[in-house]
Amino acid sequence: MRDGLSRIIGEYPDLRFTVCAVPRAKVWSYYEDNQKLIHQTFRSVVDEFCQVDNGIDYITRHTNTRRTHYSGKDNTGKLPYKGITLDTCHISPNVRGKDILLIDDVYTHGPNIDEDAIQALLDSGARSVVFYAIAHNKPGAHNCRVSI
Repeated sequence: MRDGLSRIIGEYPDLRFTVCAVPRAKVWSYYEDNQKLIHQTFRSVVDEFCQVDNGIDYITRHTNTRRTHYSGKDNTGKLPYKGITLDTCHISPNVRGKDILLIDDVYTHGPNIDEDAIQALLDSGARSVVFYAIAHNKPGAHNCRVSI
């Protein structure tokens, strides 16, 4: 993740990014401590970079949604749809006017929250959004980066 962030930051030398994370599908209190590790890792890695601002908690889920890559019995809530991020998340007003680097652990093909989160940030006043996923769930694919 450090190398990926360094590479993206280097590709946009004129921007000072605020790094945000795509929200988990469930409200934070739903998860066990070990399930919170990815966001804690995001937060600690971002804190190491003096060239970016930490906005990892700028998008928080207030209403549970269904996880797209899990089919267990407790997987309740709506599947992703256009506007689900604005409907089920709080987005900090601190995104207004900022260049956002939006990160996710896994980019999922099909119905996914990533594109919707990008649009929600833009609708909430972000100046620009660059998306970076650490992993990709499509066999044979590489890390995915979509610039908007």
